[in-house]
Amino acid sequence: MMWVKNVVLDRILQWMDRPLPIGALVYGRYEIIDYLGMGSYGMSYVVQDHKDNEKKLLKQQRKRLKVDNQSFKREKEMLVSLTHERVPSLLDSFRWEKKEFIVMTYFPFRNLEDLIFADGYRFSEVEAFRLVRGVLSTAAYAHNQGIVHCDLRIPNILFDGVDSYIIDFGLAKRLGEVALDKETKESYVVSVQEDLYLLGHFTLFLLYSSYEESSKEEKPWQEELSLSRAGKEIIERMLEIQEPYHDMALLLQHIDCVIEGGSQDVVL
Repeated sequence: MMWVKNVVLDRILQWMDRPLPIGALVYGRYEIIDYLGMGSYGMSYVVQDHKDNEKKLLKQQRKRLKVDNQSFKREKEMLVSLTHERVPSLLDSFRWEKKEFIVMTYFPFRNLEDLIFADGYRFSEVEAFRLVRGVLSTAAYAHNQGIVHCDLRIPNILFDGVDSYIIDFGLAKRLGEVALDKETKESYVVSVQEDLYLLGHFTLFLLYSSYEESSKEEKPWQEELSLSRAGKEIIERMLEIQEPYHDMALLLQHIDCVIEGGSQDVVL
């Protein structure tokens, strides 16, 4: 029976992807001190580097049969091209016991998914746009290096209370690259709009963190959220409901208007 076969296969794949134990010494150098979790193409650990006694992040490529191995290689390639204080640096890569590994900067901060849903963080409109501005500033740096992240979601943004950090470049693409849409199966040219669109949804996640439901009637976000006119316009342009942004500088300028205007109804 097909369902029995699938259950057995899932269990085999889970066994194949069993994480390394705490205390294991990888490559004779990296001691595992914490297991962070398993993503679509890699397992992540916090390790102590015995060479310089610093904590680093170790990512191990998964073995599961359906994994896109290109994502693991892609992250390595992208990080080589990036040097930014809020983006992990690629520190090492190697093959050990028939497994592929990469080592990168470890940022000891929680991601926004955990902060919002586990820790109960709440963001006002100004706080949300201030955080988004920081993410955009870092993303703009990557764009200037010809890289579009393509996965700017709340699990991939870390926050220390002041600054934001972008991680997980496994789905990143080169600016101008021809890619295939997995849903429509149609090819398209990668542009910065892909990141801006995702950040539009990212902004809504931040804003809904402080939303208190007053009615069971389902309404569009423009009616549910209490936002300034400028804030709504910015999000609608990022989501391509209105004329999308083609100039990152203009988007940053508009966000600054919301941040500086506070609760005032700023006109862009």
